[in-house]
Amino acid sequence: MSRRKIDYGIDLGTTNSAIARMDKGSPVIIKSEGLQKDTTPSCVNFNRKQIIRVGDTAYNLLDSERVKAYQNKDANIINTFEEFKRTMGSDVKVHPSNMDKDYTSEELSAEVLKALKGYVRDESIPSVIITVPAKFEQHQIDATQKSAEMAGFKYCELLQEPIAASMAYGIDGTNIDGYWVVFDFGGGTFDTVLMRAEEGIMKVVDASGDNHLGGKNIDLALVDQLLIPYLKDHYTIEKTLTDNLSMDLLRNALKRIAERIKINLSSKNEYSVLTEEPIGKDDNDVDLELDMTISLDQYEQIVAPIFDRAITITNKLLSDNSIAGNTLNSILLVGGPTFSQTFRKMISEKVSDKINTSIDPMTVVAKGAALFASTRDIPEDIQEADLSKIQLIIKYPETTVETTQTIGVKVDTKKSKSGFPEELYVELSRKDGGWSSGRVYLEGLAELVTVNLLEGKPNGFDVSLYDSQGNRLPSEPTEISIIQGFKVPGAVLTYDICVDAFELEHEKQHLIPIKGLEKNATLPAKGTEIFKTQKDIRPGKKEDIITIPVYGGDPRTRSILNNYAGTVCITGENLPSFLPKGSDVELTLRIDSSRRITVQASFPYLDDELYEETISKYTQNTPTYSMLKKELNLVSETCQNLSGSDSALNTVELNVIANDVEKLTKQLDSGQEDEATKLEVLHRTRELLKELDRLKLEGEWPNTERELIEAFEHLKATAEQFGDEKTEHIISQLQTQIDSVIRSKNSKMAIELMSQISSIDFAVVEQGAGPALYISFLKDFDDDFDVHDWKDPSAARRLINEAKNIIVSNRATTANLKPIVGELFSLLPRADQPISMRDEGLLQK
Repeated sequence: MSRRKIDYGIDLGTTNSAIARMDKGSPVIIKSEGLQKDTTPSCVNFNRKQIIRVGDTAYNLLDSERVKAYQNKDANIINTFEEFKRTMGSDVKVHPSNMDKDYTSEELSAEVLKALKGYVRDESIPSVIITVPAKFEQHQIDATQKSAEMAGFKYCELLQEPIAASMAYGIDGTNIDGYWVVFDFGGGTFDTVLMRAEEGIMKVVDASGDNHLGGKNIDLALVDQLLIPYLKDHYTIEKTLTDNLSMDLLRNALKRIAERIKINLSSKNEYSVLTEEPIGKDDNDVDLELDMTISLDQYEQIVAPIFDRAITITNKLLSDNSIAGNTLNSILLVGGPTFSQTFRKMISEKVSDKINTSIDPMTVVAKGAALFASTRDIPEDIQEADLSKIQLIIKYPETTVETTQTIGVKVDTKKSKSGFPEELYVELSRKDGGWSSGRVYLEGLAELVTVNLLEGKPNGFDVSLYDSQGNRLPSEPTEISIIQGFKVPGAVLTYDICVDAFELEHEKQHLIPIKGLEKNATLPAKGTEIFKTQKDIRPGKKEDIITIPVYGGDPRTRSILNNYAGTVCITGENLPSFLPKGSDVELTLRIDSSRRITVQASFPYLDDELYEETISKYTQNTPTYSMLKKELNLVSETCQNLSGSDSALNTVELNVIANDVEKLTKQLDSGQEDEATKLEVLHRTRELLKELDRLKLEGEWPNTERELIEAFEHLKATAEQFGDEKTEHIISQLQTQIDSVIRSKNSKMAIELMSQISSIDFAVVEQGAGPALYISFLKDFDDDFDVHDWKDPSAARRLINEAKNIIVSNRATTANLKPIVGELFSLLPRADQPISMRDEGLLQK
């Protein structure tokens, strides 16, 4: 069958993946080969004959292979891999001993996609919808697209997993109106999305999550806090514990046991572990074995903090949107870990007991992806049309809340190469057999046909074409699908899209948000912002560069703590003529539904000369253990310093950060050979640094208030000495403004007022003291000449001598001395942020 809609959806998961397609108007899971399962383990094996095996065959080899690797203390014998979704878009590579090359996470994911595609035997699949976590960063998004290309898909669109789940829920749910939450706790990632539906029209209200939180965190916590302590208590394993490689191999060897504990205690009150074969040898050559019974209470003490992190993120999401958990319509659970009785008890107690378990958490995303795929056209250039058949153009809404719908049917005369009779009739028949349009004459080879829809489900229709004698004619497409009951929610931005630039108002380099590309903006989206250049750009000079780094993250925070998307560089070679410093640059960023970013720069000074570039893909470098250790130590030291200071910082929050640092340090020490662990620690450390920045900013207010009052008191003293009636009037106005700023505790306005007060103070002194003011400056410069860190000492000495000559010759006026003093100040470095430290290639706001 030649399809016009994509119709195929894939849930590419950390632990398991699945593929679904639209069949007869409904999403259907395509089962795996052999075992005929709904899901396929995201696991890849390379055997000695260099044959790649995917799914259950590979998964069944993984356990014994990891045990063997630990027994031999040799990581190089590993040929089976999983959990590579956690390192998508990074520089992590695996080294199968049976192959003569290394493999990236994208290449391993491509093998899973190829296997899923191979389950379809009756047609080729040129295009597909692949789901990704809502909080996936740009490099992870790009890596998923790359995997699709490697798997042979000619076209791929990405869909956020919670939106896919919400579509499946919209079909199966009896009443979707109101607020509800999609709680997607997968193998390696967590998303929580607040949805709202009104009269069937769905909308994403807000989204949050964690790309490094999932079932694999539970497995590792059980290994580190339960299984390894058991071995340590019963055997001598000091050599393993102190050797990074041995420790990593042991953790991997124990993961499958931890997974079985997790699965069994999802529904039982205790579980007994008895290893059939030794895991390896201890330091005294004694077989390492497990013989233990784990109670539900023991299990919950270990896993509760992991579930609690996800629940805390969800509650914050609700709080940020002023929604109480008990007012939710329902909580839709997605992902294997949500089967856990521990989790369900916790979320019922802490969020809402309106848990929806009507949809299989393991297949809901794949089914939703197929539903979404039925609403998306295959690009015309890759449609596999059979031009020997009459080609039809059919226009209709893919989703609707109406119960009847008008459909436009027209013969595509340009593509229908085989010819056709002048008199044609079309018939649309609902696949359930309950309704048919009858044969409708295509007047002028086109007609509108009104169809009846079954409520709350996909409606498949067969499309048949006939001649005047009632003979059925071969035509395409032969079927369409309309989903009744809701309108598809659009994908949204889960971060503000920003540009790293220098902001004059705050005298800081940080992220500047782009208007129109705020968090939760519906995709595709476009945003525009006007910046200025910080330096001259000469035509033809490649060394003259305008740098535009794009990030997803929190506005007015440090770029290094956010999610890098890519950089666009414009040089003098890209511009036709000279662009002076301070010129406007109008940036327009466009983001498509798969979150590909295109940057367009317009230069009004150059008659709106345009430069456009789509941000290229990049690979995230995995941090080293030593680098992460250094960062964690820095966070810890900062917490201690701030706790011991007299600033008005929130000590409770500082203690929470300090405790988190301790946990992260233990996690890093345990998994310092695990690349996914290092990426997770990097992500969490960035979160802590953002929190510290926020606390420092909030704690600055008392100092800022004191400095504001001191500056104002200094101005009043200056006014008494040098002021006049006009000065008194200005002071009266400033008093009103200061009172307002102090009431609102507005640090930004306080800083602006201090700058204004300083300027007025100087102007009053200058007016009253005249040249004596500048003579005093010159005396200080001369007396403390060797103390100052002059940029050019000889130039400074020359200026001071020039001023001395003016004073000695009785020409000391403000007009003569002020320019010299100004030049001397320019030869001093700025204490807060020297100009030389500013990246002038960045734009300025």
